[in-house]
Amino acid sequence: MRILMATTKLYPPQFYGGAEMSTHSMTLMLRDKGHEVAVLAGLASRGFLRIRNRVASKLRAGTEFPEDTVLGYPVYRGWEPCQAVEEIVERFSPDVVLAQSGEVVAIANRFVNVGVPVCIFLRHTHYDSLGGIPDQSPGLTYIANSRFTAERYKADFGLHCDIMTPLVIPELYRTVSDRTRVVYINANPVKGAELVLELARLRPDIPFDIVESWTLPEWMTEDLRRTAGQLPNVRWMKARSDMREIYSRAKVLLAPSGVGHPEWIEAWGRVATEAQVSGIPVLASDSGGLPESVGPGGINIDTQAPLDVWVSALARLWDNPDEYKRYSEAARQYSLRDEINPVWQINRVVQYLQDWVPAVSEQNDRAFCGVGENQRLVLP
Repeated sequence: MRILMATTKLYPPQFYGGAEMSTHSMTLMLRDKGHEVAVLAGLASRGFLRIRNRVASKLRAGTEFPEDTVLGYPVYRGWEPCQAVEEIVERFSPDVVLAQSGEVVAIANRFVNVGVPVCIFLRHTHYDSLGGIPDQSPGLTYIANSRFTAERYKADFGLHCDIMTPLVIPELYRTVSDRTRVVYINANPVKGAELVLELARLRPDIPFDIVESWTLPEWMTEDLRRTAGQLPNVRWMKARSDMREIYSRAKVLLAPSGVGHPEWIEAWGRVATEAQVSGIPVLASDSGGLPESVGPGGINIDTQAPLDVWVSALARLWDNPDEYKRYSEAARQYSLRDEINPVWQINRVVQYLQDWVPAVSEQNDRAFCGVGENQRLVLP
């Protein structure tokens, strides 16, 4: 098949995030299986890639989204990806579009309007950022990143979503850790950054690594960095694309999303999967889909729990060797389940698309794009 990954957001190397890394991994694996895959994405207003893109656009009349191959496959970048639909359909001729992130509903509707079926990946429950109201109209189908996400969209919009957890290639994260530090990734107030700093203050004997977010401007994390700088047991670290160096020191991963910020709901917890492939247990909140991603390989705590509950749970993992060994082995075992095995995931998705895409063309008057309930892909 000719598969187009579509996002209205920026894309590596201009931006790294969970959705972007999942899209990149999926693209590589689909290409390895013989499919032709390209990506449509936004363009940052800075950097060499932006200059290269704009020069290419001027050299080729009528090309607003020039192609680059810096990632080893075609990526079409430009301003306002929703405006690129006709151009990309003419140039790439996709059989199907996988709308991955950003205003997925808006860009999906544009492709459906020109006759290209779209599978929308639902990666969060912040509906105001979807670019429209999702519905079960012909030419559209949906895959959610967790049971939690699927259940929310079914309850709020009546959608029947299939489930595929964010794709993590274990080899890109697996390492041998020296188990010397507590690690917290994606420093952000809504992801519990204040709680992490408070835990570091209360446990000065434990070294902490705090890795900043790709997505936040520096002024938004200035107070967090200042507080971290006053704690001798805390290292503030820049974001990076290769996380093995970070995980090579981790004994425990912290993921307290939503603590102090009930408006934030974590639909999954990609960092939990990344850590667990190296047997690193996770201490996380119970926000959204985090309990699904952590499973038996860690401890989930109510987002409303008092601080002493978190302190006690951290001590349980850090100070008790027997408890730590048990959770570490559970984390390693949980990382081997089919649900997050990338080969198993890709094979199931490919089979689903190969069944669904022809059905759209042949029976596009059916409410669920020609796919009966017994044909639907459900990754358990």
